Amino acid sequence: MSSTHQNLAGKAFVPFGFTSTMQDLIDVMSRPLNQPKKYKPITARLTTSDQRKIKINLNTCRPVYSSHYNTKIAKEKAERKEALEDLIIVWLDEHMNETENQFSKRKSDLRQIIDCLMAFNNADQCFKYIQNIKQEKIFLIVSESFGKTVMDDINGYSQIIFVYIFGTNTNHYKKLSKNYKKIMGAFANEHDLITQITKDASSFFHNSLPISVINSIGISEKSVQDLTKNQAQFMWSQILMKILLDLPQTLQSQQEFIEECRRQYKDNSARQNQITEFEKTYISSNALSWYTRDSFLYRIVNKALRTQNIIYIFKCRFFIIDVFQQLNKSYLKFIEPLEKKTLTVYRGQRMMADEFAKLQQNINGFISINTFFSTSISSDAVFSFIADGDDRPLYEYIFFEIELYLDKMTTPLANISTISNCQSENEVLLCMGTVFRIEFIDKLTDVIWHIKLVSIDKNDNSKLDNLVSYLKKETGETLNCLAMGRILQYMGEYDKAQNFYEILLTELPLNHPDMAGIYNDFGMALFKKQKNSKIALNYLIQSMTMQLKTFPQRFLFFTQTLINIASVYSQRRSFKRALGLLQLTLQVLELDCSTNNSQAIPLQQSDIYNNIGFIYSRTGRLSLAIKYFKMSLKIIRKIVPTNHPNIALSLNNIGMAYLENFDSSKADKYLQEAMMIVEECLPFEHHPDIARQYNNIGLLEYNRDNLDRALVFYEKALQIQLKCLSPIHRQTAALYNNMGHVYFEKLEYEMALRMFTKALQIEKQCSPLHYHKITHAHQNIGKTYRSLEDYKNALIHCTEALSICLKHLPSTHFYVAQAYRALGDVFYDLENYPIALENFQKALNIYLKNPPMDKTYLGMLYKAIGMVFYYTKEYDNALKHLNKALVTLRICDQNRFEESINDVLELIKHISTVQ
Repeated sequence: MSSTHQNLAGKAFVPFGFTSTMQDLIDVMSRPLNQPKKYKPITARLTTSDQRKIKINLNTCRPVYSSHYNTKIAKEKAERKEALEDLIIVWLDEHMNETENQFSKRKSDLRQIIDCLMAFNNADQCFKYIQNIKQEKIFLIVSESFGKTVMDDINGYSQIIFVYIFGTNTNHYKKLSKNYKKIMGAFANEHDLITQITKDASSFFHNSLPISVINSIGISEKSVQDLTKNQAQFMWSQILMKILLDLPQTLQSQQEFIEECRRQYKDNSARQNQITEFEKTYISSNALSWYTRDSFLYRIVNKALRTQNIIYIFKCRFFIIDVFQQLNKSYLKFIEPLEKKTLTVYRGQRMMADEFAKLQQNINGFISINTFFSTSISSDAVFSFIADGDDRPLYEYIFFEIELYLDKMTTPLANISTISNCQSENEVLLCMGTVFRIEFIDKLTDVIWHIKLVSIDKNDNSKLDNLVSYLKKETGETLNCLAMGRILQYMGEYDKAQNFYEILLTELPLNHPDMAGIYNDFGMALFKKQKNSKIALNYLIQSMTMQLKTFPQRFLFFTQTLINIASVYSQRRSFKRALGLLQLTLQVLELDCSTNNSQAIPLQQSDIYNNIGFIYSRTGRLSLAIKYFKMSLKIIRKIVPTNHPNIALSLNNIGMAYLENFDSSKADKYLQEAMMIVEECLPFEHHPDIARQYNNIGLLEYNRDNLDRALVFYEKALQIQLKCLSPIHRQTAALYNNMGHVYFEKLEYEMALRMFTKALQIEKQCSPLHYHKITHAHQNIGKTYRSLEDYKNALIHCTEALSICLKHLPSTHFYVAQAYRALGDVFYDLENYPIALENFQKALNIYLKNPPMDKTYLGMLYKAIGMVFYYTKEYDNALKHLNKALVTLRICDQNRFEESINDVLELIKHISTVQ
């Protein structure tokens, strides 16, 4: 949802009793910020992405610790060691404990190269640790005793980039390296091993170049109606420096950073010596010299920028800003004496194959460099960084030719040869956030690719401005600190957004003009992550409370916060309260329409009608849902172009409501119209909305029993999603699930099993975990195994589904009932009727306490229980439940359940003859 921050000229008239009515609708769990000292804070706990436990004061929604973010946050954090650098050495040797003294010396030597070193003498424990590494890369040292047994496993771990065999019998492993590209060699002595690791580490740090790539079609003005994850990632480095420069600096930030580094490198004497040198000698004017030196500082900064670790970016922001400002000063001195305002620089490097593929797929698109970017004036110099191609196809070797238009650059660069620690390279350093257009990609030799990059011109800048304009529209007229948090949310990085908002809440004064916006966006980040809706609600209410003091300033921001609060209540199934808030917000907006002609007001009204429609849809009142979706569409048609994506969204909502109401002809009309708009206004194969539309038409065809046509649309949707979304994405899991249902109906059970299994694998890797979707996937797999008469596996998956439900969902939740029902079906097939009946009864008890909106579930369960009693010859109970099934199913759509109703009638008739 949009959270437009705007000061409107017109003054809103607040309806009589507005505040009291609003407070009746909201559970006010916060108190005014100027509360009496004797009032004890109500606290809750949150877990951050780096596993810190922090307390939140629910009265103020501020973290409970000292005013500066970096000072003694928590005891557990003070004891915890992080991998501050990009590399980890993992050493696997079954004799590790027996040679502890000898290993200690090796460990000390290796930590001079790579600080983080983990040692294991058990292969299972070793690979379990590796599996949990998400951001760092691993150099794996394996003793010859383990080499043969683990070699086949190594290729399956993308975290492992290089492998080193250490032992006396090296000849065998030298032959193996031809088949295993990750093996860098077999070493009989420590000196050769350390020399090779030193060389490989240096190469890795040079080649570690974080980039974001975007297709030029995807940023045309009509396409940017909502930032995609890829677009948000591209924008990250474009605004990061601005945000860092705008936020206030604290005098102790440098010293706090030094203390943090001392703690993290406490057992590394080489790093400790560097830290001491830095503490004694560092001044702002030698930032570039420190950055171009392979030190703790270079590695920490680059990893923080590559992984977008907002905590460490802020900890070392004093240094990032110093590098930027020194580069800026050097830039002016560099370009002034030059007669030609163009410069060609070069870079040679190895690049992972999947990163290179992104560039290949986006020729004429844009590439943004997310860290400071080292190049050379000499083309010959860069070939020393390009090897012979032995490790293809895992990596590709790249020769970058970069043409710079110096008078049109929007970010600084400079020749830093005289101040760099690499003075022989004729080094030109470019600022992070520099954007290039990919002009061409050609083969230079059999193993080297030639990529031509060109700095962007005025025409390119206008395209990129579409992204900036959208972000400004979302967060205000300027790219303030809220823009950074919003970008992290668009990227799906809700943990990082949470960390960012924590920093802002502790570093900014309470009267900062963006404070209400921070509370609002923090609440929505928690809500979207589905981490703690109660705490999310408190943040939103705190934002609303602050805004009430200056109402009607930022009028639309205030009403948007009310809409956000209503969304949380809706998610918590407090539909009455959510509806009340939305209707109250409509009253305020309607009163303001006469005093302001801003399009933002009708857009918000359309949004509210849409949300009301979703509430009625979720509560099974589909006629009312359709009515409000149409009201939303009517407004949106008046204020946006006819091919606008928001019109497609409204048409889609109406179509899906008709589909849910089993009116396939009207559903088809609206979904096809939505499809036409989406294909016209969004770049084909570059937007997930197109895939979503294909999926919805697939659902329509599936409901019409046009299974082959449904599969065609699902396949089209899948092709697009695999190109424009990450491989681990819930929309992709949903598609595999839908395709599984089609194959199941086609009786192609092996294919159905494959699709359902893919859906489960993806759901298990998504964050946060949606346990109801995981249980649903297990049930689908169990159902398919039942059809294959593989009851052992069916039982495994249905039992797992029930176990997950009971662990993570309320005992009366709909999905718990479904899990009992699915497990009962397996025992029914096994003719274990007592246990089948026990599970069916548990499902029925839940349905009776918490009736499902779709009565079909209840009717079919009555039928299943009746069948159990029939087979156990308890005919009175059978008739009792079959009659209940008959009554319930007749309330539902009789055309849909005609076959089931006839089955029940036949069975009732048969029982009456055998009694």
